[in-house]
Order: sequence, then C-alpha cells, then structure tokens
Amino acid sequence: MPDDAEAHYNLACIYSILGENENACKFLKKAVATGFSDIELLKNDADLINIRENECYKETISGFETSVAQ
Repeated sequence: MPDDAEAHYNLACIYSILGENENACKFLKKAVATGFSDIELLKNDADLINIRENECYKETISGFETSVAQ
C-alpha cells in the first residue's frame, strides 16, 4: 500500500525497534509525506526511541511542525 500513511508509520516503528535506523527514518518520512498527522505520537511513541537522536528524525519532526504551523 504505497499511499497508506499508517502502514509507513508502523514500518518505521518496526525498523526502529530492530535497530535499522536508516529504514526507520525512510519510512517515517514516507508516513509524513503520505499524510500521517499525529505529531504527539511521533514525539512520544516508545517504538521510535532508537531514532530520536538521528538527524533524519529531527528534520522530519521539524518539517512537520513547520508545515502544521503554517
């Protein structure tokens, strides 16, 4: 399902849990790009703890917050 934001988000969580940070970030970006909009979940989901310090994660969150504020 290439346009399913929730599926991409779930894959990001799975890859983060597995320690596959590059894939986790890739799917997190896809989740946001395809419409995932729960910023609080992005910030607080324990499944994403492995990528929180990753620059890709920080950029994704920052970009998401900027687009929501506009």
